Amino acid sequence: MPEALPAKGPDPAKVKYLINEFIRVLGLLRVVVGRGEYLTAVTGIGMLRDHFMNLMLEEVNVPDRGGALHLSKVLPEADMDLLLSLPFPKPNREEVIDANFDIAQHFLPRAYDLAAKLNLPWPDNFEKATLRVLATSLGPSPDWYALSRNSVTD
Repeated sequence: MPEALPAKGPDPAKVKYLINEFIRVLGLLRVVVGRGEYLTAVTGIGMLRDHFMNLMLEEVNVPDRGGALHLSKVLPEADMDLLLSLPFPKPNREEVIDANFDIAQHFLPRAYDLAAKLNLPWPDNFEKATLRVLATSLGPSPDWYALSRNSVTD
């Protein structure tokens, strides 16, 4: 038996899944807000938070990441503080829109960086289409286009 387990790096397939699933769930905001399903929107925010947490776990290069019950032992303190600072909105239009935007503002830059590190193609068209739909259906504020590193208005 080895004296220590080797460090576990990010799983490219899992990272790709997390990125695409995050964008998909974010895009569903238009549907739930349009239907006035704010409780469902709060559930979606929990999914976005979970995807962000899992992306953070993929970034951690340790032999054993443990499980959800060991986050504070695996994630750096700054990441734990960030997760704890993410909004837990009440089920109303403004709070769910702002919470989705806030989580996306934190998730997307880290996802861009990890995808680049793993040489994963970024789903540009999916991201652009999602942000366009959110901007046109939910109004000009917040600025959904500002979330992308790429020009969305092309």
